[in-house]
Amino acid sequence: MIIQKKDLIMLIHIRTFVFVSALGLLVMVTGCRSPQPVGGTMETYLAALHRTAPENMALAEPGSEVEARAIEQFLDLFTRFDEDALRGGITALYAEEVFFNDTLVELNTAAEVEAYFLHTLEHVVECTFDLVDVASSKGEHYFRWVMTFRMERYRNDPPNVSLGMTHVRFNVDGQVVFHQDYWDSANLYGQFPVIGPLMRWFHRRVAKSAT
Repeated sequence: MIIQKKDLIMLIHIRTFVFVSALGLLVMVTGCRSPQPVGGTMETYLAALHRTAPENMALAEPGSEVEARAIEQFLDLFTRFDEDALRGGITALYAEEVFFNDTLVELNTAAEVEAYFLHTLEHVVECTFDLVDVASSKGEHYFRWVMTFRMERYRNDPPNVSLGMTHVRFNVDGQVVFHQDYWDSANLYGQFPVIGPLMRWFHRRVAKSAT
């Protein structure tokens, strides 16, 4: 069945409200400090894609030892994802100037990325990544993962699980110069009071309108 126009308009407004409100709550809960406009923009994403494209930047040679080592280091870093791994590990693996966007924040230096991850760890009691697959093609690398997390203020609740993928480019030295996450952040927003129930109602309404 086709969703009615009035329901579609209402759902669009609700989705916008939920997204903006959830981002505001996320900033308050995690204390995110230095990012660019939350989530970045399509313009900055496309600009970073162009800037780090093989024709504009020397990337790790496909099939080289540098590329293989970079992939291994990336997998190790996010499989461990603890303070010992992140402190110094991010600034070693990521180039000083990098495009980083995890759909929540956009950052431009390795130091910012490291500080962001370390600060995030202060607000979770559990955050693990299961790297289930890696695909590479002509300098483009795609890491498919399952993230399990539980925030500090909801430590007694069951952990949340989200599926995602990260698109990465390594420079000629094997450092990350481009990092773009694609994942369903609805589970994260769903943990917040007010926003969580509203999102669940939103999803039920979508399902009902589509039947």
